[in-house]
Amino acid sequence: MLPFRRRPGFDVLLALPLTLGLVVTACSLLEPGGLDGERAALQRARLRWESRHVGTYSFVLYRGCECLASGVMTVKVVNGTPVSATRPDGTPVPLEYVGAAATVPGLFQLEEDAIERNAFQFSATYDSALGFPQAVSIDYDRNTVDDEVGYTIQSLTVANGAT
Repeated sequence: MLPFRRRPGFDVLLALPLTLGLVVTACSLLEPGGLDGERAALQRARLRWESRHVGTYSFVLYRGCECLASGVMTVKVVNGTPVSATRPDGTPVPLEYVGAAATVPGLFQLEEDAIERNAFQFSATYDSALGFPQAVSIDYDRNTVDDEVGYTIQSLTVANGAT
């Protein structure tokens, strides 16, 4: 009987499937749906926004979607309540068309909903000083056409003049 001889690198080949299995399992435990990092960033941004106690502000919002309120508009919020949305030419946009995107907390809620629904694609970036969402992109379902939506806050001005 011939003695068993290992080929160079054979141990690595045996260990590779086990290692990959452990890594995949660990990642799935840490990031169900792959959105835990986004959830944590959202929570940090929301806390930053809430700690500033901003109630009256205006912002330029770009909303990209297959919907009635797509495009650029300036939204004004007084004491946490949206009071107006207007196009750059001054044309009013009905607030019901703007929906939750009419306030920063509303945008946070839209993001949270997308994460909870395990959106197919989701990304967001936040202002480092105030925490408001600067850009949000959501595609809820890989196989659904025209369910994608994007929001960009091009500028935000707090009533006391801070931006």
